[in-house]
Amino acid sequence: PPLWPLMAAPFVAWLPQHPFLAPTVVCLVVYLYGLVRIGEKTYGAALTWLTLVPMMVLMLRGSTGIDYTLSDEWIIPWNSSAVAAMSSLLFVIYHRFDTKEPRWRCCSGRDLVLVAAFYFFYGALLALRPLDVVIFFPLVLLAFLQIARAELSAPRRGVFRRSVAIASVVGLSGLAVPLAYFAFNAAVFGDPFGGYLSEGVQNGYFPGQLLKKVVSVWTDGYGLHLETGQTIVERFSLFPWAIAAAIVSVVFCRGVIRIVALSAVGAILLNLPYADLTPNTLYRYNTIHYFKWVFPWIALILVGQLYVWVT
Repeated sequence: PPLWPLMAAPFVAWLPQHPFLAPTVVCLVVYLYGLVRIGEKTYGAALTWLTLVPMMVLMLRGSTGIDYTLSDEWIIPWNSSAVAAMSSLLFVIYHRFDTKEPRWRCCSGRDLVLVAAFYFFYGALLALRPLDVVIFFPLVLLAFLQIARAELSAPRRGVFRRSVAIASVVGLSGLAVPLAYFAFNAAVFGDPFGGYLSEGVQNGYFPGQLLKKVVSVWTDGYGLHLETGQTIVERFSLFPWAIAAAIVSVVFCRGVIRIVALSAVGAILLNLPYADLTPNTLYRYNTIHYFKWVFPWIALILVGQLYVWVT
């Protein structure tokens, strides 16, 4: 997709060998900012840092329990780096509106700017990894419904004007990048749905293979692909507990943790039907990068929610 190269284009003159270095570093910082901010607001600073620092060290260096080298997926200039950053921004803005007073009301110009940014980041996902538009759709839909309900329950004076302004901001900001992306495809490939979109369809996406992929990619790569040591569980032994905690959190938690957990579970499940995601490619060809934003979040949810439930 064109957005990730476009983000690196300004740095070609200064960093011709590594133009993606600057946007990748920025994306990593933004991603970690969202992770730490929501962790501290939800579970406290001590628990967040006690969870994330050891985990990141282990995942960067490798260990018996966690020997998946996460650093590789940030060194390689994948477009998923931008997705990781935008996911954190979406979660942070959602959390801000969910905890402000009055909740979900757009009471100032700053609130409208945040709403515009929220839907702009969501729309930009189409020009990065189109499937992520589906993954994060429940998040943005719920946010819109919450804002609409808050506005309709507000004092009636000026409610129509505010509602029109908010709907206009949502529509214009959310459609800005997708319309530009379709125009780019039409100009370059002669088809608004050409380029990466058509290539993704041609590569194959098979929802009927989901259960087989759950087994072969998560736990047993040998039965179907004759691969050993190449599944998520074999490289990330906390995964079964972390994904279980995320699923339980979708049902029993509230606020941003439920949203993060739902998005993480959706990312793991909806990416599995891709034809190129198999135990053969997971680490050998780094398709694990599809999930790189997910692992730290579900680890934080695992530790944080265990602490909350126990205490």
